[in-house]
Amino acid sequence: MKSIYSDELYQEVLGKMRERLNSGDRAEGIHLSDLSLCLNKYYLRNKHGEQRLGDDEVVLFGFGRTGEVWLRGSFDDAVPVQCEGIWCSVDHFGETMPWEIKVTKMSVNTPVPEHWLVQMMAYCYANWQTYGCREPESGKLTDALGDYCMFANVRMCVMGDYKKMRGITIVPEVLVFEEEEVMDNWMWLQGRKEVLLSGVLPSSVIGDFEGRASTFNQCDKCLYEGFCPASSKGMSKR
Repeated sequence: MKSIYSDELYQEVLGKMRERLNSGDRAEGIHLSDLSLCLNKYYLRNKHGEQRLGDDEVVLFGFGRTGEVWLRGSFDDAVPVQCEGIWCSVDHFGETMPWEIKVTKMSVNTPVPEHWLVQMMAYCYANWQTYGCREPESGKLTDALGDYCMFANVRMCVMGDYKKMRGITIVPEVLVFEEEEVMDNWMWLQGRKEVLLSGVLPSSVIGDFEGRASTFNQCDKCLYEGFCPASSKGMSKR
């Protein structure tokens, strides 16, 4: 028996994964992912279209999708809900709380990134508005926001801690947010939504509003760097 590396097979596998990642229709409108990080991407994607992901990103996304399917027990994609003009899509609803499932190359010792917290706090608010009990006549919410402020963050760190643990390590975290920070986060996102709806490209804004999401290098490996007016590489393509 001999083993022969097949680039043809490699391309077929990657092609299948790309096909799956690009399947399904994206709901029209503004998504939470458009708001939680760099606002420029929203404009640049609409102008230049979706950019091709690198092979390593495709594989990582593929692992992420596999994890979601495995935990949800369904091949169907998560069902998005629109809350106050923002599309939100929770990965999975567990028995006691919703889950966000992440497959990442970051170390298990890395704190939860700020933009993940922005995402999960937004889901808390959207779930409260979407699934909370209401008075039959007035439609006023009777559930407290605090009842929806617990979220499970399930991290699958493919590199462990880069030291003693080098294999895939699951980091299960239960995050309990305060009502005030969930409300403040939602108002912050609504402000960013209004910026996008204005139709004016925030050429000097990379998305770090009021110090939020500052723990993440948003320009690193950005697919739109060559077009972005906030990037030196995009200066010639404005």
